[in-house]
Amino acid sequence: MRSMVEGARHRRACASTPRMVLRRARPAPNPLHRFAVPLPPRGRIERRLFFSRVHGPLTLGGLAWWFQSVEAQSRPVSNIPVYRLIYASRIAPVCQEDLRKALLDIVGEAISNNRKTEVTGLLVAHRGWFVQALEGEEETVAALYRRISADRRHHHVQSLSGEIAEARLFSWSMGARVLASGDEAVLMSLNPKAQFDPTRAQQRTILRLLTTVADVHWRMLGEQQSLAA
Repeated sequence: MRSMVEGARHRRACASTPRMVLRRARPAPNPLHRFAVPLPPRGRIERRLFFSRVHGPLTLGGLAWWFQSVEAQSRPVSNIPVYRLIYASRIAPVCQEDLRKALLDIVGEAISNNRKTEVTGLLVAHRGWFVQALEGEEETVAALYRRISADRRHHHVQSLSGEIAEARLFSWSMGARVLASGDEAVLMSLNPKAQFDPTRAQQRTILRLLTTVADVHWRMLGEQQSLAA
């Protein structure tokens, strides 16, 4: 009986004693969090639903692109300024026979080389023209442009603009798209009544064309990254 009374007194004393609550410090918010590639859950079924919701139907190309995006985020950020060069060229007859195949061949070669030199960009084919943006270290981009100028698949290569950019606009080692009549959202950035001639268009018009293609076809361009030779 005595032990029960002492136990009750002990519990009342503990209840009246203020307790120190240890709270785990909340990590500081990451301002770049909304630009990060989300990590998938652990379960197999949950992962499949995650990729379908975030990146569309799960494909090998899309899965490979996701892993490359996560790997790219883990690399140290280079302090070298980004140089962006945009050029236009006439599509050579050797490519006109099967333009889509020629474009995939160009992309496959470019991805393998550009990954080594940290060059990114986008290539668009429309009405007999190639229009391409290249981003990276200035000397590297200039050397790549000289090689493209000597490529037999390009005729009458002409630089449209070259400048130091605040950031990259294109996250792929290289992507390409042949514009078709179904690309209404893209073609709205151009004057439908005028003849397409990128060498006479304003710089902001060409840049808007390229960024619109990137925004509309980002999933397809991401899947192209598995084409590397």
